[in-house]
Amino acid sequence: MNTQRPTKGLIAILATAFLWGFTSQAAAQCDPTQLAKLFAFDGQSGDQYGNSVSISENFAIIGAPHDSDNGVDSGSAYLYERVDGEWLEIIKLLPGDGSADDLFGSSVSMDWPFIVIGAPSTFEAQAQGSAYVFIQFAGFWVEIEKFEANEGSIHDIFGFSVSISGERFIVGAPGLDDHGSNSGAAFIYDLVEFEWIQEGRVAPLDGQAGDEFGAAVSLSGDIAVIGSRRDDDTAEDAGSAYIYARLTGGDWIQRSKLLADDGAEQDWFGSFVASGGDTVVVGAPFDSPNGADSGSAYVYTSNDNGVSWNQNTKLVPDDGASADLFGSVAINGESILVGASGADTTVGINSGAAYLFTRAGGSWVQRSKILPTEANAGFGASPAIGNEYAVVGASQDGLGGAAYIFDLNCPASAADLTGDGDLNFFDVAAFLNAFAATDSVADFTSDGQWDFFDVSAFLVAFAAGSP
Repeated sequence: MNTQRPTKGLIAILATAFLWGFTSQAAAQCDPTQLAKLFAFDGQSGDQYGNSVSISENFAIIGAPHDSDNGVDSGSAYLYERVDGEWLEIIKLLPGDGSADDLFGSSVSMDWPFIVIGAPSTFEAQAQGSAYVFIQFAGFWVEIEKFEANEGSIHDIFGFSVSISGERFIVGAPGLDDHGSNSGAAFIYDLVEFEWIQEGRVAPLDGQAGDEFGAAVSLSGDIAVIGSRRDDDTAEDAGSAYIYARLTGGDWIQRSKLLADDGAEQDWFGSFVASGGDTVVVGAPFDSPNGADSGSAYVYTSNDNGVSWNQNTKLVPDDGASADLFGSVAINGESILVGASGADTTVGINSGAAYLFTRAGGSWVQRSKILPTEANAGFGASPAIGNEYAVVGASQDGLGGAAYIFDLNCPASAADLTGDGDLNFFDVAAFLNAFAATDSVADFTSDGQWDFFDVSAFLVAFAAGSP
C-alpha cells in the first residue's frame, strides 16, 4: 500500500488553492426540513402504515401490510405525488386477488414508472409469497403482473423484500429451502421486449439452514446486494451480505461475501442493505457499539466495477445508546440515511430517529439527526432517500402509522472536511493532516492509496463548492 506523505509541492498546490480565495457557504451541514406528515385517511389501529417506504422523483409509496380492505391483514400501499409543493395521495393500491393474511405492502420499491410490492404471506396464508408489479399508464396506475417463486412452497415468504432499478427488480425469499430450511434465495426479473422474464435465481454456494438469505435486497443497475442476516460465519447469527453482478449475457454471479470486521453473535448484520452502484451499506441493528442493540451500519466500496469490495467505514451515531436499533439503511449518491427506530429522543421514549451522513473525501460524516413529532412512533424503521427528498416510515405513530417527508437541504461538498458549511483553510489543513496520516478521509479516490490523484480530486471538489 502506498503511504506517501505530502511533499512541499503538494502543500504549495493546496496553499495556492486557498490563496485564490476558494471560500464559500457550501452548506455541508445539512438542515432537513419536514415537508409533510402522511397518514392513511382510512387507517385503522395496527395497520402499520409506514412499515415500508420508497421514493422516486416526485412520488412516494407507503406500505400498510396490516390494512384489512381485502380481509384481515390483507394489506395495501398508498401512492403520493408532489403537486405544487404539496404531497397528495393519488391512489390506494390493492392487488386484484388480495385476501386475508397476505401482508401486501410488507415491502415496496419504486423506480418511476414502476412499483413493486411484496406480499410474503399469500397462498391461503401459507406464506408462500408473491410480488406485484404496477405501472403508470396513460395517467393511471395499474397492476400488470403477479410473480411467485418457481416451484414455490409454503413458508418461502417470497416478497419479504423487493427492490427495483430501471426495468429490473429483485425479490427476496428468505424462507426458501435451497440449502436447508430457511436458507433463503432471491429472484431477479428483467423487462425484455415488453415481457418480464426471470433472469436469475441466486443462492449462496455456502448457504446453510437458517441463514435467511434474501431477508433484505437492494438493486442498483448491474449490482445486487442481498442480506443473509442469520449467517453464522463470524458467530451465531452474526450475519453477512452478498454482492452479485450481472454479466453481459445476463447471468448473475457472486462477486463477494461481506462480513463485518468486528462481527459478533446476534448482530444480524444484513438485516438491511442498500446499493448505490460502487457503494454498498449494510445494517446491523443488534450490534452493540454504544450499548446492547444500539446498532451500526457498514459502508463498502468498489473501485473495479463491482468485482471486489472493501469495508470503508463503520457508521454509528454520535449519541447512540442501548436499544436504538440503528441500522435500517438507504443510499443515494453522496448521502446515506440510517434509521434508529428504537431511539429515545427529546420527542419521547421509542420515538425513533434517522441520521443523515454525507461523503467527505474518502469517508462519511454525520450531518444531521432527524426526529418525528410523536413518542413511541418507531420512526426510522424504513427510510428511503432520493435526489431532493427523503421519506421515513413510523409504523407505530398515532393510530395506524405515519410517514414523514423531508427536504434534505443538503448541497454537500466532499471537500468540507470540517463539516461547518464553509470551504476554507481549515478544510485544507484537515486534508493535509489526514493525507499525512494516511487516513481514509484523504483517500478521495477510494483506492487505498494516498497520492497526487487524491490531491487533485480534493482540489476539484474544493473548487466546485466555491463561487
